[in-house]
Amino acid sequence: MLQRIITGLGLVFVIFLALFYLNYYLFFIFSGLVFLIAAWEWFSFSQKNNFLIKIILLILLTSSMLIFGFCLGNPIFLGGLYLGVGVWLLNILLILWPQELALKNNFYLNISSFLILIPAWMGLVFLFKPFHPWALIYLILITALADTGAYFSGKFLGKHKLAPQISPKKTWEGALGGLLISGFLSSIFFEYFGNKASASFIQIFLISLGLVLLSIFGDLFESLLKRQHGIKDSGVILPGHGGVLDRIDSLIAVLPFFALLEFYGHFFN
Repeated sequence: MLQRIITGLGLVFVIFLALFYLNYYLFFIFSGLVFLIAAWEWFSFSQKNNFLIKIILLILLTSSMLIFGFCLGNPIFLGGLYLGVGVWLLNILLILWPQELALKNNFYLNISSFLILIPAWMGLVFLFKPFHPWALIYLILITALADTGAYFSGKFLGKHKLAPQISPKKTWEGALGGLLISGFLSSIFFEYFGNKASASFIQIFLISLGLVLLSIFGDLFESLLKRQHGIKDSGVILPGHGGVLDRIDSLIAVLPFFALLEFYGHFFN
């Protein structure tokens, strides 16, 4: 537990420095490296013992990120975000009706890694604005509060299993607690630091609830991948926390959705 706390504090410090002190180009590079580490961990699901193919896939992903990364704000960028949203809707179906053959298929896993990670990264760099990091902090709060709220709600109130075949420890009570706690607290943050579109608090709360729900599915999707491939953690780079993918699984689910909302709604502009 102590190791987990120390690593967590270190992550908070790094995130704070990245959001408040990096300019756009440095954040572009820093966030890209983070997502490439997550991609390397993802490829361990499909190419566990094939180092050369993992390198080739990483090079292809890096090239794709560079191409799409310089298309922010144009139709290609929007198409990438819509594609990411569409893939996550498919992922939700896979969570609700687990398809073991699909998630164990190497071709599907390799393709889906591109269609999930690239749109999420595009949403991340689009939402980042020098000295105006509140949109990203809002999303980080949503995922962190959802996880924390679910943990404590499930610990004290949890009785009914949410998805026993995917993540046996998660309960409906925990999910509901995380949903309400994160939805309410992140909405207050949204109202205070964002909401340039002057949306009502009810609208903000509904947006937050939707994003929290997506973050839960993001966590469940990675849990499903790990369970079907017999992996406990996606990596070991973060002591006490596992891999990078373990830490951003919820975030990559909400990023393309909220990037589209921000593009059209200008909540934090």
